[in-house]
Amino acid sequence: MILRPGEQPVPSYRLQERLGRGAIGEVWKASAPGGTSVALKFVNLAGKPAIKELRALQHVKQVRHANLTPIHAFWMLDPSGEVLSNDAIEKYYAGAAAGRHTSPRDEARPTTLIIAMQIGDESLADRLEHCKREGHAGIPADELLDYMRDAAKGLDFLNAPRHDLGAGPVGIQHCDVKPQNILLMGDSASVCDFGLARVLGESHTTSAMAGSPAYMAPECIEGHQPSDATDQYSLAISYVELRTGNLPFRELNYGDVLHAHLTGGLKLDALAEVEQHIIRRATSRGPANRYPSCVAMVKALRRAIEGPSMTSTDGSLATSGLSSSGFSSTDASLAGPSSFAAPTPPPQAAPPQAPLPTPAPSKPSPTPPPLPSSSSADTADARKLQVAQLTREGNFETALAAIDQGQSVLSPAEVAQLRTAVGSRWFAHTIQPLVDNDDFLGAIAAVESGSPQFAAEQKTEWLGEIKSRWTRFAAGQLKRGRSK
Repeated sequence: MILRPGEQPVPSYRLQERLGRGAIGEVWKASAPGGTSVALKFVNLAGKPAIKELRALQHVKQVRHANLTPIHAFWMLDPSGEVLSNDAIEKYYAGAAAGRHTSPRDEARPTTLIIAMQIGDESLADRLEHCKREGHAGIPADELLDYMRDAAKGLDFLNAPRHDLGAGPVGIQHCDVKPQNILLMGDSASVCDFGLARVLGESHTTSAMAGSPAYMAPECIEGHQPSDATDQYSLAISYVELRTGNLPFRELNYGDVLHAHLTGGLKLDALAEVEQHIIRRATSRGPANRYPSCVAMVKALRRAIEGPSMTSTDGSLATSGLSSSGFSSTDASLAGPSSFAAPTPPPQAAPPQAPLPTPAPSKPSPTPPPLPSSSSADTADARKLQVAQLTREGNFETALAAIDQGQSVLSPAEVAQLRTAVGSRWFAHTIQPLVDNDDFLGAIAAVESGSPQFAAEQKTEWLGEIKSRWTRFAAGQLKRGRSK
């Protein structure tokens, strides 16, 4: 099909200008009946079954939410450009499954999918480029958080098991969340492009990856069924790119990107430490370890950046004039209630403002049992005994906290020795079983996400040991394969 301004690919829809082009199709601005404008997405279906796209669209065409871009209509065209009915498409694939036809010239064979969607002002990818041209590293935090909240609300609605598609309520995963698929309409953000939508719980396992690799959750990379937190993972990656101006990878080649997703090796050093903590949870390899919802993730980011006193009950800003570069040291896990109401001043002159409460520490640590006070030497010995006992019990985080609290009575050398000893026991207790079960990716991810109090040299040594074992394992597998 030749696409150019003035053409009418379907009745009453006239092309105006091309908005973008991808590997499998194009997006055009078009005039629609009544003089309105829409976005028409053209997807080339040559060489692949179109029934998947048809099913996906049937899943979402009735879904309505303020932060989900509505699908106005969709069509499938045959090789001559004629619109096919749904019945014709269903019969075509039913016949193909039964082996009743194989001709590539079959008149009912869909070759082009056209989706009519509401048109936005620009995408978040476009907005990011505008901010960069204005001298920002990324989209300013206070502006970006509003967009993220909107997108999160739309995705949570889509993901919730509330959509009756004929067989009872189900949730739907978008499976291709990225800045290009989040549109701005006025001051609000709306998630678009549901061509890869999946029904949660629908049985399908494939080795082919769907979606965009840079934003893809590990479960999708490995060809598993999307989880109820797949879109949260992709939204978190999108946040990092929009916040910092760059994707969170050391290298942008295909292999390194996938390896980073599978091992937890995301590059997040451009974010503040509190933001890193939240993004690492939202991008946990195990979906069950992520936030309970996309909105919960965004609320945690807002509290971390603006502080709890700056957030209203709906997660929006309660005060104005916030700096996009200011950070609170409040950790999301210690921020208390998930919503805070801003006080309303009386109509008369307001009294002087009370000082803001001191933020909670940015890194929560378990509190070890108190030690009896005595001389410095006795307290140092008691601290060492306490650390040893906690380590033997497997309370490694508490043991590290006890070391930190004892720095006034321990020498720097003693602190380093204790941390090394705790680290060695932690490795034997937590990492060694993974290596023994040949779960090398899991072992690497666990080391890289381990406590920052472990020395970098110790972590490097552990990673070297794991990779050495992995190399020997792979060589053994290869040798056994050749001997068969």
